[in-house]
Amino acid sequence: MKVRVQTLLERADFGEVIHIDAEMAIPEETDDDRVFPEPVRVKVTLSPTGTGILARGEVAGLARQTCARCLQRCDFPVQIPVLIEYRIASQAPRDSDEDVEDWFLVEGEYIDLLEPIRQHLLVALPMKPLCDEDCAGLERVTQDEEATPDPRMQALAELRKKIEEQEKGG
Repeated sequence: MKVRVQTLLERADFGEVIHIDAEMAIPEETDDDRVFPEPVRVKVTLSPTGTGILARGEVAGLARQTCARCLQRCDFPVQIPVLIEYRIASQAPRDSDEDVEDWFLVEGEYIDLLEPIRQHLLVALPMKPLCDEDCAGLERVTQDEEATPDPRMQALAELRKKIEEQEKGG
């Protein structure tokens, strides 16, 4: 989601702001099971800082992940505060000790909210999500006489029986 911020940059009197209340689709990661099935709600206020733009607000939505215990896909509500700093390229510090990963660049007249918000959302997700605090996890099948065998394993059971008979007889 690109937002035109030229007026904020031109009138950096610290009184001008832009309010954003919109839905944003988060692209799906191909190598990850974390996905946002619906657009997330973005409520941020953009204000000038003298060296760039500050985006402050919150993001709320639904994340779909795999439960760490039962391996079922579950939806988890996510609501996080966001604080994103954008710097004008000409005013960004060069060769300093400051961590460049803490801020993003203003691209001409625009800032792009998508990548920083996606990063905030991914960091906020639990590392070991649970569908329920009381999730029992995968149920183990006990091997006793009452357990009914899986019909798909019938051929293997017959092969095992044949091999056992050959070993006893041979």
